[in-house]
Amino acid sequence: MTSLCSQKRKMVGDATSTQVLRDLEISLRTNHIEWVREFLDDRNQGLDHLVEYLSFRLVMMRHEQRLTESRSSSEERLAAAGPACSPAHNGYLRPALEMIDSPGVKRRSKHVAKLNMGEAKDDIHVCIMCLRAIMNNKYGFNMVIQHREAINCIALSLMHKSL
Repeated sequence: MTSLCSQKRKMVGDATSTQVLRDLEISLRTNHIEWVREFLDDRNQGLDHLVEYLSFRLVMMRHEQRLTESRSSSEERLAAAGPACSPAHNGYLRPALEMIDSPGVKRRSKHVAKLNMGEAKDDIHVCIMCLRAIMNNKYGFNMVIQHREAINCIALSLMHKSL
């Protein structure tokens, strides 16, 4: 499994996830319909992989946004309490710091850094453009409409305040 992942990484080289997605979107938009069908078929499962990645980026972006909101609200509370209050004793910063230092967050951050990912907002935008390109024909449209998670991800992307 490790060698397969490293082989895939070598194939895309130094390109960020955003650039790979842009290249995919161009291919979905400009290649012959048979190429799109092959991308979507049971062997390649392109739609499933695209939606899985979109879902992952939406979760990561929501998580990053919560961390940012948590940090800023903790800093505001600390500033309002004055310099006499220590963050270790007043309890205001404890939940935010625990969240920031959790092993899960560190693991995700390292994973994102290793994979040379672009900005979450850009990746989500280009994933939606890929879905749009897939839906440019009846076959792709029906596949996206019948894919429950794809519809959910599209809705979450539309509802997100930074997109």
